[in-house]
Amino acid sequence: MKRFLKFIPGLVLLLGGGIGRLLISGAENEILINSGAGTYRVLVWVVRGVMLAGALLLVPPLLAILKERRKEQASEELIARAKAENRKRAPLSNRSGSYNEEEIRAYLVQLFDTMPPKFTPWLEKYQAQLDRMNSYQARLSRMLKQNGADDLTEAEALLDKLEQNIFGMMRRVFNWLTMYDAASPEEPLMKNLAEAEAHNEKALEQAGRLCAAITEYINNQGSKVDVTSSVKSFIELLKEEII
Repeated sequence: MKRFLKFIPGLVLLLGGGIGRLLISGAENEILINSGAGTYRVLVWVVRGVMLAGALLLVPPLLAILKERRKEQASEELIARAKAENRKRAPLSNRSGSYNEEEIRAYLVQLFDTMPPKFTPWLEKYQAQLDRMNSYQARLSRMLKQNGADDLTEAEALLDKLEQNIFGMMRRVFNWLTMYDAASPEEPLMKNLAEAEAHNEKALEQAGRLCAAITEYINNQGSKVDVTSSVKSFIELLKEEII
């Protein structure tokens, strides 16, 4: 409301000048006959001056609104950057949407370095599982590229999803290890670590089945064996199965 009030003087002058200009134009002949051309020109310049004054009065509040809007936009951008930085500083936040493999591996090493030696084998198991997933991804990508199978890029996306699924389980491992101390019982942690390994193995099994199905599909292209529908059905089924 306060913003609008600042526009009233300028709007009044603009409107008044506009009405005056219309009245003068409508009475142009009468003014010229009764008062002469000089008077007519003076009246025209007067209403023009009134309208110009009104326009000039509108400039300051308009500039103030634009300046305020720029400040608001700058504030919004600052908040957005701050949120992005917070997500960046918190790589294990599930709000980030995806996990970075290098950060996952680095956190694994850092956390297991603080644990008793009896827990070290779990680090080796998890690292081996991540390596196996990388192998599946690299080999599938190479096969699709070599065979020009552009219609199967969805399979690569599905492998990425399975990998992210494993990363999500590693996030749980980080949290379990972070909360562990010498006074904590070992049995619950050992059980959780074993369950994480089993979870990852299931994801790797699904990855292997997917790669096998894609290989069969590519190898049977051009033959009488139609595996197109079965492969697509398998991909859809696997999407629903992903743990």
